[in-house]
Amino acid sequence: MEREGRPTVEMTFDGSGRLDRMRTQVVDPASGHQVTEEITLEGAISAGGVQWPLRLFITQDGAPFFDLELSALAIGTSEELTREARRK
Repeated sequence: MEREGRPTVEMTFDGSGRLDRMRTQVVDPASGHQVTEEITLEGAISAGGVQWPLRLFITQDGAPFFDLELSALAIGTSEELTREARRK
């Protein structure tokens, strides 16, 4: 995917058509050098008709940078979600 003024993003999709990987170049704020950033999306979690990646894993120049795995997904207004959290 390309957009003027932004780095190119290469996107790949799995056999079902779901986005599973993105690759781009970003600037490392510590060094000022460009690094290759790869974002991997795994699995799926859903709530209220919304499906979201279960795991998001980011590497920069092949080294782990960020790893997030969701344990739950809730859909609602901030008031609804706050009320639900208070009940638990």
